[in-house]
Amino acid sequence: MNFNFRSVKLTAAFGFALALGLTACKDQLESPSSASGEDSSEATLAEVTVGTCGANTLIASNTTWSSSNSYVIKGNIRIISPATLTIQPGTIIKGECGASLIIERGAKVSAVGTASKPIVFTSNQAVNKKTRGYWGGVIILGRGIVNQGTNVPVEGLAFASGTTYGYYGGTNNADNSGKFQYVRIEYPGTEVSEGNEINGLTLGGVGSGTLIDHVQVLYSQDDAFEFFGGAVNPRYLYAFGNSDDDFDTDFGYVGKVQFAVGVKTTSSEPGTGASNGFESDNDATGTTATPRTNPRFANVTLLGQCAGTDPAVFGQGLLLRRNSQLDLYNSVIANWGNAITVQAPSAVGSPGVDLKTVTVYNNGVLSPSPLGGVARFSYGPRFNACPIPTYSTASSIASGAGPKLIPSSDVTGTTAPGVGFVSTNYRGAFSANAANNNNWDLRSENSGFDWLSFPSEGYSQY
Repeated sequence: MNFNFRSVKLTAAFGFALALGLTACKDQLESPSSASGEDSSEATLAEVTVGTCGANTLIASNTTWSSSNSYVIKGNIRIISPATLTIQPGTIIKGECGASLIIERGAKVSAVGTASKPIVFTSNQAVNKKTRGYWGGVIILGRGIVNQGTNVPVEGLAFASGTTYGYYGGTNNADNSGKFQYVRIEYPGTEVSEGNEINGLTLGGVGSGTLIDHVQVLYSQDDAFEFFGGAVNPRYLYAFGNSDDDFDTDFGYVGKVQFAVGVKTTSSEPGTGASNGFESDNDATGTTATPRTNPRFANVTLLGQCAGTDPAVFGQGLLLRRNSQLDLYNSVIANWGNAITVQAPSAVGSPGVDLKTVTVYNNGVLSPSPLGGVARFSYGPRFNACPIPTYSTASSIASGAGPKLIPSSDVTGTTAPGVGFVSTNYRGAFSANAANNNNWDLRSENSGFDWLSFPSEGYSQY
């Protein structure tokens, strides 16, 4: 995450100024009843338009989006307290003109797909002409604890003048914003100002009462997943081909994440070196504001680019800086120009920074080196071609086929990451033992109905 134009430095006044300065945006609030939209026909599904470009559409009563329809969202679609938005399994939502779905504080989302009927957010473009950043993304805002206060403006969001919409934070790290399961988010990341884009999935002050699992973000123009404070505990996250960071943590996020994958592709990064696997900051200037950013991750696989391109165009496999803390266990980091970089005042071995049983190979450097005891790491020279050792299917990354990264043999030697985690005997997100992968709900890549999808850039099923 680049802090030049991010909410880490925004005040409420700046947020409203941003809203007023957006091209083609108007400070307009439509009535909740306008969210029902207009119906038209698309194949066998009725197309329902929700919202208006440049406008804020409020949904204030319980609403269901049906899989019998496809939905085109325009502008900022805000679910406001006490409403719940229910999205049925298999529902397709298409965004245009920078649209975003925002679950405001006190509202809830119940988006529960299945492995064979995921809920899919994509751009409202032809299936073979998709472009990253065509629409905004999904934003969930809660009342969890944030080290910037209890009313923090969300990154990349145009605010509705005279309202409290678009803010997150509070005092309840067990806050419940609903369920978000078996969801795919494609081609998000619209730019709202220079250097300021919306993430694929933004989680602001989201509490541990919220259930998030089996979510894929692909071809985002910004970060795939970004956590601002709160304590939500997601599992089974997959970031594929995104332009900025795969997992970005800030503002006192203290949640637990297990089973996560980040994969860079040839089109992921334009060469600025700012696209990281992990990026973690306490805040923009590295203060000691509390609670300190201190997430705990386990069973993560992070792959930089392999076939045909220089990994140095990407940033770090893990970049820990600005007084952030972070624990990482039982994970694999490969094919980055730099595997792990820890910048002072963050320091390995200090309270809250624990990197154990992490396999790091085919990268340039560790910084500082040795890092937390070199015996914890196995690493070699930067490696610029597939297949990656132990990953029998890694060569599929170059062709755009589905890189599920099942190892030919497990990397063993693990650390118990603590309460709230599943016990494993392997490193990385996947095991060579298929039984260990059952909860990923992996299906045939050729079935066309997998919750995971790996199209070449520009393409989609929908």
